[in-house]
Amino acid sequence: MKIAFTYLTAYKGTGGIEKFNRSFIAAIRETEPAVQLVSLHDSKDVPGDVPVHAFNGRLLPYLRKVFAILRETDVLFVGHVNLWVVILLGKFLKPRLKVVLIAHGIDVWNPMPVWKKKALVKADHILAVSSYTRQRILDIFDVAPDKVSVFHNTIGYEMRTKPTLAPAARLREKFGFSATDRVVLTVARLSSGEAYKGYDKVIAALPEVRKLIPSVRYVILGKYDEGEKQRVDALIMTHGVQDLVRLAGYVDDEVLQAYYNLSDAFVMPSLHEGFGIVFIEAMAYGLPVVAGNKDGSVDALDHGRLGTLVDPENPEEVREAICACLADPTQADMEHRLKRQHDVYETFGYDRFVENLKTILQTI
Repeated sequence: MKIAFTYLTAYKGTGGIEKFNRSFIAAIRETEPAVQLVSLHDSKDVPGDVPVHAFNGRLLPYLRKVFAILRETDVLFVGHVNLWVVILLGKFLKPRLKVVLIAHGIDVWNPMPVWKKKALVKADHILAVSSYTRQRILDIFDVAPDKVSVFHNTIGYEMRTKPTLAPAARLREKFGFSATDRVVLTVARLSSGEAYKGYDKVIAALPEVRKLIPSVRYVILGKYDEGEKQRVDALIMTHGVQDLVRLAGYVDDEVLQAYYNLSDAFVMPSLHEGFGIVFIEAMAYGLPVVAGNKDGSVDALDHGRLGTLVDPENPEEVREAICACLADPTQADMEHRLKRQHDVYETFGYDRFVENLKTILQTI
């Protein structure tokens, strides 16, 4: 069986889909070393040992390479529905080609043009990163249930070795936090077009949380656009928590490690998460996690086994969950942090991801 994987980008960005693609490339090369890899948007960022045909956004050369490879390909994995043209033309030119589409979340929930819908339905199989994403696909599209499988995200190839759990004294000094301050962290893009991550719910909860835990502090980490930053700044002023909240902006992965180690809890009561790699990353650093119970976050927390699920639209549940994480001294002790780390690696570690991919390939 000859296999190819085509995708948008893996090495240019740092988002959840890029992280998934990097892990998928590592796993499929480990399982099928002869796999052909073709990227529309990657370029010089590709590591030298990864044999990717990368086209830096040049569509026509990309399509020529994909269709040349398809002549000798039995199974084509497609990393995003935005590559609909590859699915439609590939199935037209080679009807016996098996196409497996990877679906992450809003890429398949949002309204889409008719040709994208046709491409999704034409795919022979769909891998959804969570049971929530799978159900949304079944609700929206006319596809058979056995055509859509759950293929969970992973902590990632880059984090296949468990990280060190260590104090982050420099960050505490940078933000003016004391050694006894209790830090809540959210890692999310602050976008006016995607204001569903729930950091506004956390900000609204802080005045009441502070009554029980005066030492609470809140750090929001991630890129932001000016419109959303203005909205968040206004929320902070409205709730009178200017002294508690820090907007830290974007940091690279190496610095991100220090933020996880700085924190005492990770909270992101999202409404429309496809899965949420940041949840399992936070647990990889031993943090107690609070997430919403209405989206793919449920899978990331293994239906509540690995963390606390709350109704993201219920302020009282959000507040109580934050307080429970910070007020319970056992949540922060090293024994509990190491157990969380162990449990999340057993469930979503890279080795488990590889085994799941092998099962998918054997089924195909």
